[in-house]
Amino acid sequence: MKTQKRKEQGASLVEYILTLALILLIGMVGLKGLGEATSSEFKKVADVFDGSGGSADGPAATGPEEDDQLAGDGCPPEGC
Repeated sequence: MKTQKRKEQGASLVEYILTLALILLIGMVGLKGLGEATSSEFKKVADVFDGSGGSADGPAATGPEEDDQLAGDGCPPEGC
C-alpha cells in the first residue's frame, strides 16, 4: 500500500493569521508609545497657554520679575 504525501506549497491559513497577529501586536505597542509621547508634548504646550508655567525643564509663561511689575488688573503701575 502506498501512502501519498501532501506537498506543502506556501503558508497555511494558520501561519498567515499568526503573522498578521504578530504584526498587529507590534504596531499596537509602537502606537501606544508614540501616543503617550505625543500626549505629553501636547500637555506641555497646553500648560504654557494656560499660564501654569510648564515643566521643570521648560520655560515658565511669565517670570517672577514680570509678575512683580504688574498691578492687580494686569497692567504696569504706570497704566495700560
